[in-house]
Amino acid sequence: MPNVERVNFNEAKSRFSKLCRLAARGREVIVARRGRPWVRITAVDPARKGVRFGVMMGEIRLADDFDAPLPHDLQQAFEGR
Repeated sequence: MPNVERVNFNEAKSRFSKLCRLAARGREVIVARRGRPWVRITAVDPARKGVRFGVMMGEIRLADDFDAPLPHDLQQAFEGR
């Protein structure tokens, strides 16, 4: 895997900023402890765009009894009885 940077723990401590920059550019960074992979440094996914309220206005219809109590047998089924 050419897109993976593998470093030991002590090296990671001294090069942490550089390793974070590599991860931010899409490179996977694996930190090993006692010769075994221990943690992975990766970039955080960019924040999703906010919800746009009203986009489906007029497209969705709720029944008039949407919030009415459920029939007794259906309510028992939801409760696991």
